[in-house]
Formats: sequence, structure tokens, C-alpha cells
Amino acid sequence: NYVAGRTTAGLAITHQTDRTVCVYSSAATDLIVDVTGVFATTGSVFHTLSPTRWVDTRGNAAVLGTITGVRAAGSDTEVQLAGTGDVPADATAVWLNVTGVSAQGTTYLTVYPGPCGSAPLSSNVNLLANRTASSAVLVAIGSNGAVCVRTGGSATHLVIDVAGWFQPGTDGLSFNATPAQRLYDSRPGTPPPANTLHQVTT
Repeated sequence: NYVAGRTTAGLAITHQTDRTVCVYSSAATDLIVDVTGVFATTGSVFHTLSPTRWVDTRGNAAVLGTITGVRAAGSDTEVQLAGTGDVPADATAVWLNVTGVSAQGTTYLTVYPGPCGSAPLSSNVNLLANRTASSAVLVAIGSNGAVCVRTGGSATHLVIDVAGWFQPGTDGLSFNATPAQRLYDSRPGTPPPANTLHQVTT
């Protein structure tokens, strides 16, 4: 979802037909599409992890509690993953939730495989000044067992949660694409009260 005058990024996983996917826009906009991986008959399988806070630069409890302080504009933050916490040493990729908190100006976050240095021409999270925004990210783990987060044109705090990892072998979950279908929509009728737990059956 995007609003006028703002750049917004998000993760999409979709099946393809004839090597093609379609992107529908509800209002006129420029469009950028970056590919970060594919699901195929060979490769690593997915392992779920109860979402675990890996990084919180505000100083709150995290697996990598030593990564603290606002991330400067143009800086790279190396996040060790393979062999850390519950992520095994032979993990090849991770599913993250990446959040920029209280950005000091319009900025973005780009997540890419380590070692840090050459960030791709893409963004995973886009932020306006004094705003907080997050997005799911699927990213390969680099040769040093880490991923990097490039902070764009303004400083921001950074929060990273790990929700799972990919690993070679057959003992794991394989992705099976299905046509999109809406499972839940709270808009009809009276909105539910705040702080309500929503249980959705899949």
C-alpha cells in the first residue's frame, strides 16, 4: 500500500506462469521490482523460528545486544546469523522482519548478503522523517555468515527479528504456491477493539 508522494517497499512471494508475474497498480506510480531468490525443486528448505529479536539499536534486549546506537546515514550494519542463537552454521538464508525506528529524515534500509561493502540498488524499508516502518525480508546469508543493512540518506534506529532460516537437506518445509485468497478481513461491521487477539484458521 502506498500514499501520494511517498516511496514504499514490501516483500511479495508469488507463483509464476510462463516465467511471468503481474503487478497491478491502483494509482499511477513508478515501479521497481527486485528479485531476491526463487523457490525450485532443489535448494534449501525452510525452518520456522518463533520470532526472535536479533538487533535493537535502542539498547533493548536482543541476541546481538552489542549493536546499539542510531545507525548513521550511509553506514552498513553487519548482522551475524549463521551459527548464532538458534540459526545453524550451515543456514543459507533467513526470513527477517526489519524495522527502521524514528528516522531522522527520509531514508531507506537495504538488506543484502555479507560481507558489507557493495549494497544492491534496492530498498527493503522506506521511511519518512520521524516515522517507523517495517517489512519482511528474505535474504541470503553471505560467506561470512552474516547479512548487512545499509542505512540510506538519514540516520535511524534499527530493529531486526528473525522468523526462520533456510538450510540444505530435506528435513524442513517446502514452499507450495497457491492462488491468493483472502482469509480474514476485519473491516466489515464494527471494528474489533484494540489489543484484540485475532485467530485465523488457514
